[in-house]
Amino acid sequence: MEAPWFILSHRYGGDTSDPTAKELSAALDEVYEENHPSMTRADYEEHPSAYVRYGTDTGPMYVLYIGRSKAATLEQWADQDYGEELSEPLTIENVSRDQALDMWKKLQSGQIEALCSDFNLQGKR
Repeated sequence: MEAPWFILSHRYGGDTSDPTAKELSAALDEVYEENHPSMTRADYEEHPSAYVRYGTDTGPMYVLYIGRSKAATLEQWADQDYGEELSEPLTIENVSRDQALDMWKKLQSGQIEALCSDFNLQGKR
């Protein structure tokens, strides 16, 4: 069985492989705290989210975006080339920073069913 990989893509660019909890938290700070002195509203809109990817070289791959609108979107792909979507994206609104961190950590640890359950349960409210 292939070993999975986990990659954090920061809001303003750059990737971190196998990020620590502290690095995940800092990436969410960039999304939830729009207080950078040199950034404008247009800058924030141009870079609306940070995301993580979890998968293996042969697939599948899961991508979890956390956006400045406080929405979380989970995508499921056949492989890392984004060639074939396995299902429609799942989205939930009004995700707190703590919820977002918890979801990223679930994906990092491969808890796919638990993560999907978060989306299904919150989507029915």
